[in-house]
Amino acid sequence: MQQKTLIGAISAILLTFTLTACDGDDGSAGATGPAGAPGADGSNGADGADGVNGADGNNANAALSLKLLGRSTPDAGSFDESAAEIVAYHPASVSAFVVNAQRGRVDIFDLQNPSSPTIARQLGCGGRCGVAAGS
Repeated sequence: MQQKTLIGAISAILLTFTLTACDGDDGSAGATGPAGAPGADGSNGADGADGVNGADGNNANAALSLKLLGRSTPDAGSFDESAAEIVAYHPASVSAFVVNAQRGRVDIFDLQNPSSPTIARQLGCGGRCGVAAGS
């Protein structure tokens, strides 16, 4: 009788293991679901090592030099209290436009010969320059 009980118990254990090992058919895979929310950013990493120092730059002032090419005095003695205040160069006409506040006009210098500039034209301001002409 013990043998029958032992065989019955072993059969019951084997049957349990056999049935639990059978998962059955999973079926086909379903559609992919929507993406989840992004996770939080991680913490910053450690700073990297300093780079190599660059080469020394050039002194910009040492590379710049000025040389007087020429000069012109439009009206002898007219620059007692004033001078050329604003100068603009026009490369297409090789001319310089110079504000002459003393005379209330703009003098246009021809610079074709830069060692001897000459006044090519004078533009009056018609009293709108902020100074009276000739004052």
